[in-house]
Amino acid sequence: MNQNKSVESSASQSNLFQPLPEKLRLSYLKAMGVISWIPRDAEGQTSETVELTIENQNQNQNQNQNPVNPVNPVNPVKQEVPAPDIDIPVTAENNQSQQSFLKKVNWKQNQNADKHLLIICRHETSQPAQSFANPNAPSMLMQDIIKSLESCLPELSVQISLAHLTQAGLTEASQPVERSLNESKPDLILMLGDATIKLLLGAEEDVNSMRQKLSQFQNCKTLVSYHPYTLVQSPILKKMVMEDIQLLARLLSE
Repeated sequence: MNQNKSVESSASQSNLFQPLPEKLRLSYLKAMGVISWIPRDAEGQTSETVELTIENQNQNQNQNQNPVNPVNPVNPVKQEVPAPDIDIPVTAENNQSQQSFLKKVNWKQNQNADKHLLIICRHETSQPAQSFANPNAPSMLMQDIIKSLESCLPELSVQISLAHLTQAGLTEASQPVERSLNESKPDLILMLGDATIKLLLGAEEDVNSMRQKLSQFQNCKTLVSYHPYTLVQSPILKKMVMEDIQLLARLLSE
């Protein structure tokens, strides 16, 4: 009986090493991604490595297919945003000025002066209005600027008016810009700050590009300079403001 079991065991082991049909063997190896194998006999002895033809078959299949062009990485397209269609010369006012208002500071000045200077200032969110003027007087910084101007014109009396520039006439003291200028008839206008210039002269203008240049606004000679709060943040600009004051004094004395 033991002899029969030994025979059955030997037969079972021999069946384990029965070679598979070639087609089925290739299918199994191809599914497993095997491109070469080393046959072993029943005792585990190896023989020469056999290179399979799976890879060659795949290469032949790939050659028969139409070649595919490599996909280049897509670079983001930089689209240039066209410049705003604004063509406003320095000598003309912006259309928004027709919807703006001047609120004059209630500050008594010489009504019989030789010349009249109007200083206009609009304030951005980060620029407190008190840096320009209080309800009834210029700020301390503006008083220093006015004294510097007066020192450049010792023989000339100048009436100096101050006005806040707004886009809403919420009080009786506010007047549309055009009406206010027609009534006050200043000899010269000084605009302070980028916000003032952009609202009255156009979005492309700023202090750096316009200072030390004479322009026209509502038929009035106009100069520009920095907002007083900018001088608090950057005292180094006071030297440039002094240059603007000297030019202002020269134009007033003509």
